[in-house]
Amino acid sequence: MPVKYSEDFAGEIVRDDKAGAALYGAELVVTGQNLVDGQVTIVGPDLDAGLTGDQPYGLLVEVSGRAMQPDFENVLEREIENLLNQVNGVMHRGQRADTSLRVSQKAIDAGLRLRHLGEIMHARYHNEFGNILSRVQVTIITDPEQAPTLAERAQAVYDRRDERLSGMTDEEVDTFYTCTLCQSISPSHVCVISPEHVGVCGAMDWMDAQAAVNIRPVGPNQAVKKEGLLDARLGQWESVNRVAQKETGGALEAYSLYSMMESPGPACGDFDCITAMLPLSNGVMVLGRAYEGATPSGMDWAMLYEMVGACTPVPGFIGHSKRALGSPKFIAGDGGWRRIVWMDHALREELRPALESLAAEAGLLGFVDMIATEREATSEDEVLAHMEAVGHPALAMEPMI
Repeated sequence: MPVKYSEDFAGEIVRDDKAGAALYGAELVVTGQNLVDGQVTIVGPDLDAGLTGDQPYGLLVEVSGRAMQPDFENVLEREIENLLNQVNGVMHRGQRADTSLRVSQKAIDAGLRLRHLGEIMHARYHNEFGNILSRVQVTIITDPEQAPTLAERAQAVYDRRDERLSGMTDEEVDTFYTCTLCQSISPSHVCVISPEHVGVCGAMDWMDAQAAVNIRPVGPNQAVKKEGLLDARLGQWESVNRVAQKETGGALEAYSLYSMMESPGPACGDFDCITAMLPLSNGVMVLGRAYEGATPSGMDWAMLYEMVGACTPVPGFIGHSKRALGSPKFIAGDGGWRRIVWMDHALREELRPALESLAAEAGLLGFVDMIATEREATSEDEVLAHMEAVGHPALAMEPMI
């Protein structure tokens, strides 16, 4: 290795002016056949070619072994961030198809190349998961014509994984799970994961966490018995609060699974979306990571990210995945999806099927088109006017505060 590798570098930030490579794309771990253990293939230019400006990127890790199961794939995939962030000069953020990988110019000048990243993953996977796998083969793609092909393949796999939890509710299980994988970059972070409350990153759900515990009984995922119900509306249990206090060193006293207004959970940097309260509108706005425009709150993504991603919960603001918006339990303690009064247009259209499904089950047809976007409103006054024009249900709901 031409640069140092240690847990001490896990929280390192590679800023724009220091980055020699900035990649953005999809990552996928799948079970393969006829693999060559230790083989690392680079498709496209390497780090020293000036890969800046969110260069298209794809990472495919194929694994096999006697004990390897398809349910374990996502567990291994979520570990990529932890493995690569320990490289001095590398900053990995995000998951699935929304992954950002930055490498400092200093590390590149020292000789760091994509091959080294593949070799690290090969070695660490054997070290951490040798009980389930025996072969690891890595392909890293920076060719802009080939990266989209992997992204399409990956999305189909993500969709199949997500379908496993379809119809499962929190009431059907007696065990939730914690996830502290992101403590490598946010020491006081913890997610509590249930069938209807996916991790903040969106890449770790209840079945993934269950699989992770089966692989590594002592690791970043732990089982939490659902005991001592305190508030069914907010989604608070004594057992969950105890583990939140323990895992955050006392930074959290309570953890609500279903509320953004009362004791919301923390968020590190790996969320797809931010939901923020709009007091005048008696509702919330939701924007995605890719949206760079104005919002009715007066704060753009960067400003909200600094506040929400600091891992200190702020009532009225939460970071979460796109998947979370398709859950009936999403901010259910505050009125749920009916509170959504504004979304950036691209996100609204991407999530239209999920939101329409929720609305249809409740008999509220046409709800998605009641949600304003930047095309109709960029201020709270404009949002309220749009709500009144379309008869948005949030107008008749109880005040949020």
